[in-house]
Amino acid sequence: MRGLQRNWDPDYLEDGWPRGLDNFFLVDRINSVAMQATMDGAPAAVLEVGAAEGQHSCRLAARGVPVTALEPSPEMLARAAQRQHEENLRFPLVCGIAEALPFPDGTFDRVLCESVIDHLAHPPRALAEMRRVLKPDGRLLVGFVNYGGPTVRASRLVYGVARALGRPWSRRHLFWDSPVPAEHSFECTYPELARLCAPHFTAERTIGIATGWAFPGWGWTLNRFPRPVAVRMLAAIDRTARQVPRLGDYLLTVWRPR
Repeated sequence: MRGLQRNWDPDYLEDGWPRGLDNFFLVDRINSVAMQATMDGAPAAVLEVGAAEGQHSCRLAARGVPVTALEPSPEMLARAAQRQHEENLRFPLVCGIAEALPFPDGTFDRVLCESVIDHLAHPPRALAEMRRVLKPDGRLLVGFVNYGGPTVRASRLVYGVARALGRPWSRRHLFWDSPVPAEHSFECTYPELARLCAPHFTAERTIGIATGWAFPGWGWTLNRFPRPVAVRMLAAIDRTARQVPRLGDYLLTVWRPR
């Protein structure tokens, strides 16, 4: 499994992400929600699994939270170390995989696994390991793009029709296409995650974030409005996901150990 995960580099993926206001709004909300939910209860020890460049870990460390960042890719760990240096922060950077966490049982109050679970080689084994290293009263936080949400379903419908009609603009394989891109190990939805978590965790809460992210033509449409108006439109969409989380384009889920 280490060979499958150790050379992870997301640059080629990020180059294909949408660049519209819907994307920036979504990313900002994800960062804010992930920090707030992880810090809830003033944890004494946090593990970030699949920390990549260490963005979340650095934000937590800057707020005084004791954090350890685990990442299989040496390239990503080098970037995380550079980020630490630039921000004058110090916390452990550990090279390892989620399926074999190099920590004793019951070490952490929180485990944060953000935009990682559907990239792991063996998610069930990783979840068992995350349960093992959590304290009995700890919490697991798992964030993911919601492939069961209305934006993905509607986008697939629009592109399906466009492809059937032979529209050239619909030929590109996008992140929500079925099957999902090759760097995913499965298509994550809330029911599927709940099934995977069931042997080890009980659901506590779900936070939904929605912007209509990357729906065909949506970013272009937003750019036609003055920025304050577009932001208010996105905020209105996001409020629906706050009220009904599973409508979200992205979900952050919180789980208690069984």
